[in-house]
Amino acid sequence: MPNNIVITELQAVAGALVLAKKTMDDALARVTINPGPQQDPAAQAALASIAATSLLINQEAVQIQNLPGTPGVPSSIEVKKDVEYLDDATRAQIAEQALGIKLATYKYKNADQRERLGFILEDSPNVPAADMNSKQVDLYAYASMVLATVQEQQKKIAALEAQLELLKK
Repeated sequence: MPNNIVITELQAVAGALVLAKKTMDDALARVTINPGPQQDPAAQAALASIAATSLLINQEAVQIQNLPGTPGVPSSIEVKKDVEYLDDATRAQIAEQALGIKLATYKYKNADQRERLGFILEDSPNVPAADMNSKQVDLYAYASMVLATVQEQQKKIAALEAQLELLKK
């Protein structure tokens, strides 16, 4: 039970971080859109600091939200719009992209030093799971790409099994 309390508290922190990031991003957008006359170096440094802090907040919120035991990504039709199901050709294309992702082991520069497994965004910048703006992997899209691969492989297995049955006769 204490773990559930800690996870709930961390989720609240993640929510607060996301809200803080949105507020900072909104403020940064207003300043960028309306820069005024000449910005002095102190103002430019402040803007750079806000942008860097916003990126760090986003990274920390994502790490908290991805802790074991935290809820997943909302996926109900109630929270989605413009839903289009993949046709066979698109699903096959996504499966091919997933199969083309180069996996690597690595350690983060500024975090714990455990070895991790994943892919490097710059190696596969055009796959649906690569969020190049935030320099992060969209784990939901990544899992969906893997599912598309499994579905495509299952179709091939079923076709091969049918051919095998015909050969047995």
